[in-house]
Amino acid sequence: MKDVSISEHDNYNISIVPNPTENDFYIIFENPIEQVISIELLDILGRTILNIFDDIASEGKQIYPLDVKLLSGTYFVKFIIKEKPVVRKLIVK
Repeated sequence: MKDVSISEHDNYNISIVPNPTENDFYIIFENPIEQVISIELLDILGRTILNIFDDIASEGKQIYPLDVKLLSGTYFVKFIIKEKPVVRKLIVK
């Protein structure tokens, strides 16, 4: 198995589309190797409001469709990859 350093996290091409959104959106990323990945949706205070994925993700393009009812505001999608957090902002209209 190939090791991936934190500097390589940019290679995951993490995106949230559409962003801003109203309710439904997609989390899309490229996983270079099969590995354990955790994805959480956090509120503006950093509290976990939804565990999206916490398992072994296969190698290749990953797409997670979500249809959640959220109040307007700013949220964060937190990825834990190789025990290192990567965070992306989500805006809900």
